[in-house]
Amino acid sequence: AISLFSILACCILFSGAKIQPLCATNLRNDVCIKLRRRKKINLSMNEDRNNDIKAKIISRKICTNGNGKIIIFAALSILKYNYNYFDMNQFFWNAYKRLEKEVLLLSEAIHFSDDQLLVYSSKIGDLLVRTAIEVESLSKVLYFANGGKKPIGRDLYFDTDCMQLLEDKWSISKKTIFVGTPYFYFSEETNLTLHPLNKTNKRGTSSSKWQQAYQAVKHDRINNLKKGNVGNLLQALGSLYILNIYYRNANFETVADKDASNIDWGLGSEIFSVKISCEKDGASTEKIYEKKVDYEECIYLVKHTDESARAYINVMTDLNKKIQKQTLSDVEQELNKNIRAGELPADIDSILVQAKALINEKNAKAMNRVIQKEKLSVYNAIIGLRFEAVLNKHQF
Repeated sequence: AISLFSILACCILFSGAKIQPLCATNLRNDVCIKLRRRKKINLSMNEDRNNDIKAKIISRKICTNGNGKIIIFAALSILKYNYNYFDMNQFFWNAYKRLEKEVLLLSEAIHFSDDQLLVYSSKIGDLLVRTAIEVESLSKVLYFANGGKKPIGRDLYFDTDCMQLLEDKWSISKKTIFVGTPYFYFSEETNLTLHPLNKTNKRGTSSSKWQQAYQAVKHDRINNLKKGNVGNLLQALGSLYILNIYYRNANFETVADKDASNIDWGLGSEIFSVKISCEKDGASTEKIYEKKVDYEECIYLVKHTDESARAYINVMTDLNKKIQKQTLSDVEQELNKNIRAGELPADIDSILVQAKALINEKNAKAMNRVIQKEKLSVYNAIIGLRFEAVLNKHQF
């Protein structure tokens, strides 16, 4: 006699039949709504988080419309810190803020728009040199803080040593920031979305345009004054901004939702904001964090906290096991019924075809039955998911 479980195993292994695992993407609303009909349950995810509000700020949201054009929104928001800005080493951040303030003052005299990027002056050249010096200095601090060693027999180079290490560790050249101040009037996407550290790990003519401009203005200002322009200055300032974010090395432990809508992603800048990777709807039943397509471009990653994600995965794994067990049990009962009725085919191939069809039929019904039994644990796992935002240091 052929064991029914052997039949099912053969069917699953060789015929391509699959017992579908539970997908959580569309499960949340279904489970929550069913529970709400039976009892009054508060579905607020944020009620217990309101005790760590630190400051009200202006939040900027940057997104694209259907044509790819960048749109900037401004709204009041609440920023919740897991660190105190004033407790950290402020040396490089203060330098950045001084330079940023001077650039904003400069924008009162020069209309910062797409056709003004080549405007140059001695003042802009000075700001470019000062900004680049800060970039060089901070890159060396980050180099040693992240395992860099002083070269033997030669000087330490900001580009091919320091920036190369950061490129190897974090793909720093791909990190993206947005220009979001209302005092600038850019409309072209290339001037609103910047990758200022691109090619900063190169030297000479292979390096970034703003690096070449910095070297030219520093060593031969009279003949290269035109390179001290608005466009190169903003790229250099953006570079200093990103390095400061990585120097802070701060994570946000309390995030309101998958879009981190309670955080101002300017992070203290009045000009720039960082690109973040938002968590997708639902949650993975296998991994703590799943990379998105723009993973390397993002400076912060919004994700489920490790603790809540593990708890969710455990519940869903157990649920899927129960669904699989229920499916196999239902199929076995149906096959036994067919045997008793003399309706089971004689050859193994026909049996496998019948078993495959039964699995496809019974799986959905088994899933509904198990979820009905376990919906409270599923609901608790879903509402137990919490969010955090972590600095993207390629830890995933």
